[in-house]
Amino acid sequence: DGRGRAVGIASSGPGRDDDRPDFELHHIYTLASTHGCGLGQQLLDASIGDSSAYLWILNDNPRAERFYVRNGFVPDGTTALCGPVWHSRPMFRMHRT
Repeated sequence: DGRGRAVGIASSGPGRDDDRPDFELHHIYTLASTHGCGLGQQLLDASIGDSSAYLWILNDNPRAERFYVRNGFVPDGTTALCGPVWHSRPMFRMHRT
């Protein structure tokens, strides 16, 4: 942020789902104050580039879903519940080839 404070984070690695052996984007998080400035795109590009990949997204998160659709991701029909840390909220998987 110009003052040396972290304003976003991204993590990725080998896929953890047996039926999706490609790369997995584990998460991208940014402070709300940075939304719309391109930071999410920079983090996505740095973490997976243009690789084939998949990710899990919480239901009812239209901003994030639009972001991932703009980057070539589509829902693949797989759903699950988050673990207890995330209050067992529903989520769905997206992928791009």
